[in-house]
Amino acid sequence: MNNLELAQQSLIYASALELPSPYQYADRAEIHSYFQDYDLALSDLTKAIAINQELSYPYYIRAKIHADMNNLEAALIDANLAIQFSPSNATYFLFRGLNYSLLGEATLSKTDDETAKSLSQGNLSSMHNTD
Repeated sequence: MNNLELAQQSLIYASALELPSPYQYADRAEIHSYFQDYDLALSDLTKAIAINQELSYPYYIRAKIHADMNNLEAALIDANLAIQFSPSNATYFLFRGLNYSLLGEATLSKTDDETAKSLSQGNLSSMHNTD
C-alpha cells in the first residue's frame, strides 16, 4: 500500500470515528477524486454541503471534480457558489477564470484573473501592514 492509499484509509477510518465535518468530507472527496472515483467524491461533497450550505470549500472541490470530468458548466456553477460564500479568495477566481478560458469566454476569464491578482496583492499588503 502506497502513502496516498494509506492516507485514504486513515481518513476514512478517522471520519468514521468522529462527528462528521464538511472539511472531512471535502478532504476525503479530494482523495477519491485523485483515484478517479468521482461518484464517491461527489457523494462526500453532497454530505459536506448538507452540513453547511454556506461553506465555500466543498463547492470549490466539487467544481474541480466537475472540471476533471470535463463538465465545465457544472464547474462554473460551483465556482460561482464558492465565490459567493468566499468573495476574497483569489484561488477561486483563478479557477473560475481558467474555466471561462476553456469555454472561450476570454473577457470573463481576464476579469477573473485581474480580480484574483488584485485580491492577492491586497492580501500581501495587509500582511506587511504594521499599523
